Amino acid sequence: MNKGQITIFIIIGLFILIIFITLQTYTRLDIPKSDSEILATKQYAQTCLENSAKTTPESFFTILPVNTIIIDEGKTLRYIPILLEQNQNLLPQQIEPTIQTFANTIQTQCLNLLQTPATLLTKPQTTVKLLDDTTIFTSHQKISITKPASQTLITEPFTYNAQYRLKTILTTAHQIINQIKQKPTRIPLGLMISQLEQHNLNITYRRLIQENTIKNNILLFTIIDNNTRFDFATKTT
Repeated sequence: MNKGQITIFIIIGLFILIIFITLQTYTRLDIPKSDSEILATKQYAQTCLENSAKTTPESFFTILPVNTIIIDEGKTLRYIPILLEQNQNLLPQQIEPTIQTFANTIQTQCLNLLQTPATLLTKPQTTVKLLDDTTIFTSHQKISITKPASQTLITEPFTYNAQYRLKTILTTAHQIINQIKQKPTRIPLGLMISQLEQHNLNITYRRLIQENTIKNNILLFTIIDNNTRFDFATKTT
């Protein structure tokens, strides 16, 4: 083998090496772009679910079949449900379907705002589980990331454990109204102390004031769990 042949083989080898390196470079550049779109879409869907869970305490009472008091707190209108002893539809085991419907509506509206190349293929199905130590929101949906030469489907569910314990909060609210029914003129301070000790729930009571007049027949109480506020009202007469 002469020097000319050796030179040709070296050139061919270098040419193959350059092609290989170039292909590897394009591959490395393309994969992060694709992965980033998938990751961004998953993060967006997760954020939608978290927002629906965080919006629930402030808003879902507005769609419940109970009377509400609307209180103007400056920039915020609070719709406070008036709980009575007969409001069995607000017990924890009865309220899950209502919360699911509410959370599902918010999740759907949020996912409908997905931007190209991501598309929502199926409406989300959101479930809510009220447990003793948390409230779990889970959303099942199918999302497509479509490009001219490929399609990626995101089918795994998204889950969010809310910081508030809605089951414990609703149970406590019913305990309060039951005690007030038994002793309408007394505020259940003992329950307030026991719930703080047992569940770390902060409970405050106040009378309703409308048009500068104290409404003694309505007692407002607020339950705060992990910085999330829940307002309730009940009749004392």
